[in-house]
Amino acid sequence: MAVVTGYGTGYKDPAALNPVSAVFAEGTEKSINSQISIANGDSATSVYYVGKVPSNALISPRSNVFVPATAGLTDYSLGFTGAPKALMSSVDVHLGGTFSAVSAVAVTNYIQRAWQLAGLASDPGGMLDVFVTLGAAAGAAALVHNEIIFKKA
Repeated sequence: MAVVTGYGTGYKDPAALNPVSAVFAEGTEKSINSQISIANGDSATSVYYVGKVPSNALISPRSNVFVPATAGLTDYSLGFTGAPKALMSSVDVHLGGTFSAVSAVAVTNYIQRAWQLAGLASDPGGMLDVFVTLGAAAGAAALVHNEIIFKKA
C-alpha cells in the first residue's frame, strides 16, 4: 500500500495548468420544486413537464421524488427530451415514499452536465426540459412532488 495525495474535482491540483471548473468548486445550488397531478386512468406514455435546467448544470444526487401510495404507478421515469429515462428509469413507486430522482445515474456520472446525461454530443446551451413519463396507467389520482436540485457556475 502506498500513501498518496489526491485532488477531487473541486480542488485544484497544484501541478495542473487549468483551474477547477467553477461549478465543481463554487457552484450555486438551485432547485425545481414541481408538483404534478396524475389523474386516475392517465395512460402509459403520459408525459408531465416538471421544469427546466441549464444544459451545463450538475444534477444533484440529493434530488428526490415524493409519491403517495398510488395504485398502478409501477413505472415512473424522469429524464430529458431524447433521454426520457436518464434520471429515473421505470421505477415502481406505487407503494409511495421518497425516491431518488437520479436512481438511473451511476455515481461515476454525478460530475456529468445535464447535456451529457441527456445523451447529447455537445452542450447546446440554454435550458433542457425535465419531464416524467408513465410506463403504466395510473389506477388512482396522485399529487407527486419532484425536487430536482442542480448546481450551476
